Amino acid sequence: MSTAITPMRSSALDALRGLAIIGMILSGHIAHGGVLPAWMHHAQVPPPDHQFNPAIAGITWVDLVFPMFLFAMGMAFPFSLRSRLGKGVAEWRIVLQAFKRWGWLFFFALFYQHLIPQYMTSSPGTVEQLLALGGFVLLFAIYGTHPRIRQWKYHEHFNTLGLLLAIVYLLLLPGESKPGDSRYFSLERTDIIILILSNVAFFGAVAWLLTRNNVLPRLALLAVLFALRLSQSAGDNWTAVLWNGSPLPWFFNFSFLQYLHIVLAGSIVGDLAQAYAAKRETGDGSSSLTATGWLMVALVMLSLTGLFGRWGFPLFLLQLGFLALTALLLRKDGSPTARFLGQLLAWGSAFLIIGMAFEPYEGGIRKDHATMSYYYVTAGLSTFLFMAFFLLLDHYRARGWQWLTHTGRNPMIAYVAPWLLVWPILKISGLAGFVEGMNGNALLGLLRGVLITGLSLAATVGLTRWGWRWKT
Repeated sequence: MSTAITPMRSSALDALRGLAIIGMILSGHIAHGGVLPAWMHHAQVPPPDHQFNPAIAGITWVDLVFPMFLFAMGMAFPFSLRSRLGKGVAEWRIVLQAFKRWGWLFFFALFYQHLIPQYMTSSPGTVEQLLALGGFVLLFAIYGTHPRIRQWKYHEHFNTLGLLLAIVYLLLLPGESKPGDSRYFSLERTDIIILILSNVAFFGAVAWLLTRNNVLPRLALLAVLFALRLSQSAGDNWTAVLWNGSPLPWFFNFSFLQYLHIVLAGSIVGDLAQAYAAKRETGDGSSSLTATGWLMVALVMLSLTGLFGRWGFPLFLLQLGFLALTALLLRKDGSPTARFLGQLLAWGSAFLIIGMAFEPYEGGIRKDHATMSYYYVTAGLSTFLFMAFFLLLDHYRARGWQWLTHTGRNPMIAYVAPWLLVWPILKISGLAGFVEGMNGNALLGLLRGVLITGLSLAATVGLTRWGWRWKT
């Protein structure tokens, strides 16, 4: 028996996912080498040499974008999976679909990484740029869906044919092999971000499916992951073997499941958002709701500033003050929307407080290697950003944000567009030298990233409006 509710789409969730993708693109294409301040880069990879230093504690906005995307993935489970349950899809079919998605995402990670010209050769030329562009086009055949394609008689075979062509394309790609390999193609040459996403997408979906009617078992699962995460670092023991071992390390690694802390936290918030979606109200609302949105944005900025600056306990007190003030405003409002936001605030506060309580542990919060504090602080901050977007887009229905929501609805296109579309076109056209030279000062260094990000978003939004979607 299913008690599923067919959900409405959440523009706030699309915006949160879109913001994460934009952050990934921008942070990867701004100028390096000390032109921009340290808080514009990963905290553990500071300028000017950008060498990884695990001894540096703290996070920046750059360190928030990946967990924000993980959180959005978790939030999407109730929306997408309850919809399938409501249509009568059997649970075993949903699990099978989730496993297939794991495979499709793995191939995406594999194919994309092989297509990046800089990995084909240390000095990529026009041929490598054209191969990247060809791969970008081929990705439409693998993952693309379009209203006109769905009208074809054999449309269900479109993506399968694309996959077969992509495998041939992948095996024939020229490139420099890794040490010890005789050919460029390697199952170990994958995009690590997408590889992690492929793992947690499957296990997160199964975990939500098994606990969808009761959050307590989900919390128990988080507790088990919590225990394994702590005990695996306690020396030579079975949990360390489990944590670090894998029969297929190029496909699955148990340690990737540490990010389920963020994904499952997102699924809890997603449950609340999905349940509210069908009955939500729109309108002007009260000044308390408007203030809540601004307070959430300010709290995220305050937290990132304080964690990067290592403020310690004073930061925690300031965070508690923001949370208390927001709770009072929502209680004063008393509307259904305020009560819903109050539920989100409660969970976001719990995540943030847990994360801050763990902040001194393991030498301070870090993205790499991820600390216990990192999981829950970023889950809390992602909750607050969703609250702000919910008020802006789902409650007030603000206009002019389609560029952000369209990006969030087509994240796969946006993710690969810089290296497979924008830079190849710039290289072939001869304009790349101008863009690469934008590193003389902080403003130019930032504009370089804004330019690449803007061009990538323009392509993504344009394709989305044209009706193209990449799906797994």
